[in-house]
Amino acid sequence: MQNGIFAWAEALETATRDVLTQVFAYVPQLAGALLLLLIGWLTARITRLVLVRGTGAVASALGRIAPAPVSRRLSPSSQAVTIVGQIGFWAVLLLFITAAAEAAALPILSAWLDQIVAFMPRALAAGVVLLVGYILSGVARDAVTAPLVAAGLAQARFVGVVVQATVLAASVIIGVAQIGVDVTFLTIITAIALGSVLVSFAVAFALGARDLVANLIGIQQMRSRFVPGQTVRLDSTEGEILEFTPSAVVLDTDAGTMTIPGQRYSATSTLLLPPKPIQEQPDSAVSSGTRNTGSSTSKSTGA
Repeated sequence: MQNGIFAWAEALETATRDVLTQVFAYVPQLAGALLLLLIGWLTARITRLVLVRGTGAVASALGRIAPAPVSRRLSPSSQAVTIVGQIGFWAVLLLFITAAAEAAALPILSAWLDQIVAFMPRALAAGVVLLVGYILSGVARDAVTAPLVAAGLAQARFVGVVVQATVLAASVIIGVAQIGVDVTFLTIITAIALGSVLVSFAVAFALGARDLVANLIGIQQMRSRFVPGQTVRLDSTEGEILEFTPSAVVLDTDAGTMTIPGQRYSATSTLLLPPKPIQEQPDSAVSSGTRNTGSSTSKSTGA
């Protein structure tokens, strides 16, 4: 009985000694892991500070160098600057957490973190592509919309949106490809959607510009046959041609100055009238003038 108790006590002592030996042997590894975490946390905070201030400095430099519309588009908001700083913070901290897991001899956690760290460059590249694509899409939209609005095109805003969507779609496809995803199906869907939008825009533009094109063609044909100063009759409208505008003809009619669209020339018959004769004074006015002259002469003679 006593031998059994002594054997049990000896086994417990041996197990305790082995556990303590392993714990004491693991303490340096744990201390190294904790030290790496502390260094990583400090480095991550410094990285976040540098990114936030560096992004603000770059935005200020672009605001002084680039034109006002471009600088407004490129200038990041405070939320965007904060997000950039947080991304840098967690990226650096994740690297140190991975190193600490390896130092602490945690193989499962270390392997899982290694996969995340290996994925980080591709995710960062995809994020940069999406960010640049978003900025460029806004710049492209403004660059396309401004001249079209100045030209008076009714679909100017729509064209700008189509250009912006095209640039964004291209950046999304490139960004997803950076992650390692097969973008063949996404490319096909995007091409179909973009083609449908472009065809719809072409049809809408053709329908909207139909009258304008008809006026331009009609005026060009009319310019080749008539010149200002001639008198014409367009259907029931008669007048002298004063001038040709890019899409209409201006006539001097009895009712006043009338502007007629060019497509009227192609849709109705046009008659060139002979020039109006110069109106002569009536005979009665001439004879009256002669009598008056004779009377004046006789009066002056009598006098």
